[in-house]
Amino acid sequence: YTLHKDGSAIRARYLVPCSIVFLMFVVYYRFGLTGIAIPTRLLVLIVLLYLVFCLSEERKALLLETFTIVFAAAMFLGMVYYLLRWIGVDLTTLTLESPNVLKTAYGQYYSISPFGVLLNKRVGFDYCGYFDESGCLGTFAALLFVATKGLVEASPKRGALWLARIILIIEGAVSLSFAFYLIIGMYLCAQCVTTRKWSLLAGLIVAVGIVFFVMSIEVENETLIRLQQRFGAIFDRTSSIDNRLSTGANAKMDEFFLNPSLIIQLFGFGPGEFASWQASHAVDGASVYYYLYDRGYIGMILYFG
Repeated sequence: YTLHKDGSAIRARYLVPCSIVFLMFVVYYRFGLTGIAIPTRLLVLIVLLYLVFCLSEERKALLLETFTIVFAAAMFLGMVYYLLRWIGVDLTTLTLESPNVLKTAYGQYYSISPFGVLLNKRVGFDYCGYFDESGCLGTFAALLFVATKGLVEASPKRGALWLARIILIIEGAVSLSFAFYLIIGMYLCAQCVTTRKWSLLAGLIVAVGIVFFVMSIEVENETLIRLQQRFGAIFDRTSSIDNRLSTGANAKMDEFFLNPSLIIQLFGFGPGEFASWQASHAVDGASVYYYLYDRGYIGMILYFG
């Protein structure tokens, strides 16, 4: 309806990214060789993705602005829940055991409230918004913040979008998501180089200095202890950072690397195979294992491309 109303043309060039997404799904499900058909909802999503691509630039900008504002507002409620819990006010209405076997084995479970979700760990708890892990929230917050940079001045909702971007930064920082800090750090460094804004560089240095300072303070709060553990290994040369590699998972990956089947090498063992083995053996592992073991080399290229 929107395409018809605006007189937008259906552009063939947008079939390219949509075709790549389609191929990614096809490869992931190994052309049905695993006996699992491609879910119809994924095909519908590809059609909707194509229609969104064909929207006018103004509509795309409006869609991004609206989504960013709604996202920031919704996640803000979860942050309120997190901060209240942090100072001792608990709004938990029920608890939920994680469907992830490893989380359950590590004693992790979710606290649910009308405001949002918290992931309880052995030490402290994580701010997740409405996601299952804080890393998801932090990644989306960082990407939306970067993506909306050019829209702030031109947006008719300038005030709301400006406020939403500030909230995104706070939400990402509170989530303690390493992906958030990495993406924002790369973005700020790029801004310093391209715009020669030395004040921004100075602010970045001050932020790093604050992190150093926080690492040296003895605290009793469980969440702050987790923050120190999260960043401490980065600044301590005598420490090691957990890269989620394990002997068991490495041995399992040999089934892929040493497999003589060309089909397996190119397209993997099929959806959920590594995760299924991981859950049954309670072995942790880096996420890249999932992608390569399940999708193969072609699937990995499509996924990250």
